[in-house]
Amino acid sequence: MSKRPGATSADLVPVGRVVKAHGIRGEIRIHPHDAEGLGILGADALVLGDSRGTETFRVRAARPRGRLVIVSLEGVADRDRAEALVGREVHQLREAMPPLGPGEYYWFQLEGLRVWTTRGRYLGVLRRFLDTGAHDVYVVDGPQGEVLIPAVPEVVTEVDLEGRRILVDPPPGLVETDAV
Repeated sequence: MSKRPGATSADLVPVGRVVKAHGIRGEIRIHPHDAEGLGILGADALVLGDSRGTETFRVRAARPRGRLVIVSLEGVADRDRAEALVGREVHQLREAMPPLGPGEYYWFQLEGLRVWTTRGRYLGVLRRFLDTGAHDVYVVDGPQGEVLIPAVPEVVTEVDLEGRRILVDPPPGLVETDAV
C-alpha cells in the first residue's frame, strides 16, 4: 500500500466501487463498472480513492463471483481494514489497462464523444452508460434532451476516437424524427 500523490485524475480510470468486505481475511467485494471486470481481474495494483485522497494497493489475488470481483490486497489483512475501504472508488492506472481487440473500446475512451446519426443528425454527447444485462446503453445528452442508444453493432455503425465521434443508425422510433 502506498499513498499516491503523483497520480492525477487523467492517469486513473475508474473501474469499480468497493461495496462490501468479504470474509474475515481482509478481502473486499468490488462491483466493476464493466460486466467482465477487465480493469480489476489481472491487475497488479489498484488505486482506491475517496474525498480524502487515494491509496495504491498491490493485488494479491482477484476472482470473479457473479457480478462482483473478490479482491485480496496487500496491507489489508482483516475484516476491519476491509470495511474501512467500503464505498471507495476503484481505479486502474490508464497505462496498465489490458489491451482490447479490434472494434473494442473502454467506456472512458467513448465518454464525451459526439454522437451523430447516419443521416447527419447531431444527437449530443455520450455522457454515461447503462448496463442492462443484455447490452450496454449509451446515455447521450443533446439539444432535444437525453437519448438512450443501444450499444449494439446493428445500431453503432462507427466509432472514430481520433475524430471524437460515434455514428449510429437508430431503429425507427428510437429518436424523435423532427428536423435535422
